[in-house]
Amino acid sequence: MHSVLHGSRANGPGLRSVVWVQGCQMVGPNGEDHCPGCWNSPTWDTCGGIETTPNMLARQVITEAADGTEGLTISGGEPMEQAGELVSFIEIVHHYRPEWSIGIFSGYSHYELTLGSYRLTQFGGQEVSDEWKRIYWSALRSRLDFAVLGRYDRTRPCSDGLISSHNQTLELFTDHYRREDFQRLMEVSVSDNGLTTITGFSS
Repeated sequence: MHSVLHGSRANGPGLRSVVWVQGCQMVGPNGEDHCPGCWNSPTWDTCGGIETTPNMLARQVITEAADGTEGLTISGGEPMEQAGELVSFIEIVHHYRPEWSIGIFSGYSHYELTLGSYRLTQFGGQEVSDEWKRIYWSALRSRLDFAVLGRYDRTRPCSDGLISSHNQTLELFTDHYRREDFQRLMEVSVSDNGLTTITGFSS
């Protein structure tokens, strides 16, 4: 993972914990390496971040969550590059916090995810079949309340809720939220050791 933030209101409706995963090999909207203008470039390096397990990360998120937390958001980096571990992590969180809503940001479109057409990083360099990738997405989607999907394209700026470019989509998989619940906010948080985190969306 890259980092964890608790008590966020800028990464989905209500008070949320946010996990940024480490690693992104995304091809940009016009074939570039990564999406030009992405402001999470420190999360790209697949060799960086903090090594953990789904169980350890779930325990950390659950025990450190702010009072009144209503959900979990996963961002990155590209979460789907660790789809198997992500499914395990979310299943554990859901077991202990079934009342939490869960959302995800991915650079892949819903169509690509449904086809299993996404990169999946696997220890040892083993290839994962599209069939398994479809299974992972199906399992993940069954626990998601919302997803913001699609590559960031800075040539098509958009200020609609949590969508940053017009090619992206907000998918609602349950009736937990309505589209008007997704507000565009930017927040700055300072940890006890002075680490400053800026997250969210400018108007």
